[in-house]
Amino acid sequence: MLNAHHFKQVDPKQVGSHLDADSHSAATRNLRLAAIRALMRYVERHVPWALAQVGRIDAIPVKRHDQKLVRHLTMDEVRSSTPKARR
Repeated sequence: MLNAHHFKQVDPKQVGSHLDADSHSAATRNLRLAAIRALMRYVERHVPWALAQVGRIDAIPVKRHDQKLVRHLTMDEVRSSTPKARR
């Protein structure tokens, strides 16, 4: 169970500075923020006195970044990249 004393020490500024402390990409930061938000869903259900604090942590915005376009292979590319089947 969550310790009330320890959880009260977690604030949005602390979470934000932790997310921005490393020199990782925006995508990595957003994945870490998603994990923190998943934990906050648990906290919402099991620690009702922390709803205001959870709301402030949930308000931390994701960082925008360019997403790589997924390009699909043509059938010729698939055939050339797979090993030939033995007959």
